[in-house]
Amino acid sequence: MVTTTRSYIISAATGMINEAAMAERADSVAELDDKARQGLAEFKADRYAKALNLLKLMEEKLPEAASPYAIQVPQRMAQIYARIGIATGNKEASARAVELLENELMRYGKNVKYYQSLNPWQYSTLPQTDKFIETYYMVYLLQDLSDAGGDTEKMVDRLTDLGINFDRIVSILQK
Repeated sequence: MVTTTRSYIISAATGMINEAAMAERADSVAELDDKARQGLAEFKADRYAKALNLLKLMEEKLPEAASPYAIQVPQRMAQIYARIGIATGNKEASARAVELLENELMRYGKNVKYYQSLNPWQYSTLPQTDKFIETYYMVYLLQDLSDAGGDTEKMVDRLTDLGINFDRIVSILQK
């Protein structure tokens, strides 16, 4: 129930970000007078503020400590925080995006270390979700970290020190 509620909140925040992006496009292609341009600027600021407020409210009312995040929830949250940070220059939002992604990488890095310790037969019995985590999810998180302004090289070093074999991930992706 908590994951479903979080997903709906994230979807609402994403919708608000998308509305702000559409207003940005309209602002850049339409011939608008100053009043209309000001109205669009206020609309965009309102949408970014509401999306940010939704995420903060979700983190306050449905904290990770009370119910751990399901896979991809922090990634989706980070993507929204990053978009807000880039669009508005909000450094706090950008920093929160990086923090969420780094935490998610370290959280699932421990799982990947375990998956990579399995022999081929044991590995073949893993559910698809676990195999997704080892390959695509780790790569997606690293890409999002890079897009959000995080230090991916440092994170890869941390994960390698944890015992993750990135050569294995690359070989799986190349198949």
